[in-house]
Amino acid sequence: MAYCTGDEVEAVTGFSCAHFKESGLTMTETQFATLLTLFINRATQLINRYCNVTSFEEHSIVEYYDGRGATGDEKTYLDTDRIYHMREPLITLTSVEYDSGSSTSAPTWTTLTPRSDDEGGDFMLITRNETSYIRFTSIVPIKGYDNVRITYDAGYVADSPEFYDLKVACIRIVENMLLIKKKIQEATTIRATGTREASRMFEVFNESLILTDDVKDTLARYRRPPGDLYSYE
Repeated sequence: MAYCTGDEVEAVTGFSCAHFKESGLTMTETQFATLLTLFINRATQLINRYCNVTSFEEHSIVEYYDGRGATGDEKTYLDTDRIYHMREPLITLTSVEYDSGSSTSAPTWTTLTPRSDDEGGDFMLITRNETSYIRFTSIVPIKGYDNVRITYDAGYVADSPEFYDLKVACIRIVENMLLIKKKIQEATTIRATGTREASRMFEVFNESLILTDDVKDTLARYRRPPGDLYSYE
């Protein structure tokens, strides 16, 4: 589950095993491949965490929501009662279900029917840019805890423009990691010769050195807001 490969990193950055050391010796191809795998996995985790998603690769996901019931005056349904946002980018919707049972009984899941061009249904599936949501029409879930269940395939297909953006961001992050390693490597060599300026090269590591502003700019459109995405916007 990674957004780029070691070969892609080498092709874009121009780095190879000859540029890096392990235990004072130039890395072998196997050692460098292991290092790239470590950095790529870390970069993928950083992207997922920054964007507040499980993954941008294709995967199946099941999300539960609390039914809101009717919150309008005189128990009328507002748009906020009918709309439920999906947390991650939608590929294919599998099912929408609601639990009509009481909180003291076993769940009674009912599968709802989507509205189509030819006939009506229980809900509408709407996508706006990077966000998809369900708008209930004929049936609105009653107020309850985890009584709405939406199952869907999320992420982006591997040959999509969106996944290409994420691949480039991942390569940039790995490149930044490699540059930091190379800097520390060079600083260690200088320190070994007794050069006073070496200490200036040992900077306190922070995430901003690898998750740089240009990377954040690339990821901005894919970032999901933290907290409750399901409220109506």
